Amino acid sequence: MVLAIGVFIGGCATDYQKDGFSGGFSETQMSENVWRVHFKANGFSSMERATDFCLLRSAELTLENGYKYFAIVDENSSTELKTFTSAPQAHTNAYGYTTFTGGQTFTSNHPRVQNNIFMLREKTDKAGLVYEAQFIVRSIRSKYSSEFQNK
Repeated sequence: MVLAIGVFIGGCATDYQKDGFSGGFSETQMSENVWRVHFKANGFSSMERATDFCLLRSAELTLENGYKYFAIVDENSSTELKTFTSAPQAHTNAYGYTTFTGGQTFTSNHPRVQNNIFMLREKTDKAGLVYEAQFIVRSIRSKYSSEFQNK
């Protein structure tokens, strides 16, 4: 029963949410306009999804802090490999026959993405590739529109 609940809860890709049991985003302010943004996904999420949601959080954070643009000054992505082995169980029926279940090992990949961003009030060519925060928010929310309809 506990395993069934765990599979049900974890059976979906990580939502766009604050970091919790099934993953999500977190951020750390490094200076007035420099932040580290991290998105941790579960084993049902693709690297593309984790990258998109890290970029979305970077854009939203930029807007929340009164800026219009941001540049990614450092980006890091990786996959955390996790394994789980189910508990072996023996079942004996009324005729004395014993069957064994469990003891299986499952492996899953958990994408991790981190952006270090520099927020800007005005667009400049000196910062390299500069993203318009509002455009990124619209674009990524549109891409995942079915997930953001009720939020």
